[in-house]
Amino acid sequence: MRIPTKYLYTFRSSAGSVVKVLRGDNAATIVGGEGGWTIVDRPRRTGLTQWTGRQPYQMDVPVLFDGWRASESVEQDIRRLQVMSVGSDFNPPPTVKIDGALPIGGATWVITSIDWGTEVFWSQTPRGQFFRLRQDAIVHLTEFVSEQRLKIVLTNSLPNTYVTQKKGETLQDIAKAMYGNGSRWKEIKAANPKIRDPNNIPAKTTIRIP
Repeated sequence: MRIPTKYLYTFRSSAGSVVKVLRGDNAATIVGGEGGWTIVDRPRRTGLTQWTGRQPYQMDVPVLFDGWRASESVEQDIRRLQVMSVGSDFNPPPTVKIDGALPIGGATWVITSIDWGTEVFWSQTPRGQFFRLRQDAIVHLTEFVSEQRLKIVLTNSLPNTYVTQKKGETLQDIAKAMYGNGSRWKEIKAANPKIRDPNNIPAKTTIRIP
């Protein structure tokens, strides 16, 4: 019997492997990554609420490898999922896309660990080799955020300026690149009052660095 897609998660790795597995008893949940606000103390005044950027999302996905009804081994799918979480001494593990009922859709993830459960049914081949017909697990994932390097172009005519190279650069990124401290973005904003949105600066914008 074919299982409807709505009851499945499909894991697709950047290395090309695919694993389709049943949803577990509980729903996938976000366990980290919300927030990003911090309070900046100010003497004798109310502190500032400042957005510093959130951490990558973390998500737990309960799954169930189930070949019991058809008396089929699930060892191959288990190994494929394990390979998605393993890198080498010189190369990181592949990234993963997941289709299914998730609290966050469209994100790219890395598998940080897999907790194997106790709902395990074993069988045996005629040659005496054991294999699993059923195995539950919780897959722990972290949102993949690639390194983005800010390219600074200094101009000769204006010694204390630079030009943004792509749309969407932020003053916080620029402050971090210029001062080593992203929280100093307000200094740059004060010196550039024409900048309307500090979180989305158009490409080829010339910015004065105070």
